[in-house]
Amino acid sequence: VQHTVLSTFLNIETHKFHLMGELFIFDDRVSGPGNTSRYTTVSGYLQPEYKLGESSRTTLYARIEATPQAAADGYLSLLPEFSPHQGLAGVRYDLTPTQAIKIEIGRTIRQDTLKFNSLSAQWSMVLPL
Repeated sequence: VQHTVLSTFLNIETHKFHLMGELFIFDDRVSGPGNTSRYTTVSGYLQPEYKLGESSRTTLYARIEATPQAAADGYLSLLPEFSPHQGLAGVRYDLTPTQAIKIEIGRTIRQDTLKFNSLSAQWSMVLPL
C-alpha cells in the first residue's frame, strides 16, 4: 500500500464561538499479485464549540466525522474496525488554564456494520516543559 494524504484545516474563533474542521484527501495505491489499484477518498470533520459566557469555563461542543466512500477504498476496506461515520456532543469544564474535564456522548458506525453509542469522561492536563 502506498498511502498519500493531503489535508487542509479551518479555524474560526470569536469571543464565545469556535469552529474548527479538517478535510483530508487520501490517494491510495494498493498492489496485489499482478495488479495495482488506485483509490481517492475524501474524509473530514467539523467541530463547533460555544462558551457559555464571556469568561465562562464551560464549553459546549459537537463533532461530526465522515468518510463517505470508505468501503470503496481498497486500503480502508482492509480495516473493518475503521469508523467512517462518527458523531459526538460534549461539555468541557476548564478547572485551571492547564486542566479540563470533558464528558461526551457519541454514536459510532464501523465498516463491519457494528454500531454503538458511547459515554466517556476525560480529565486532561498540559505539563509545562
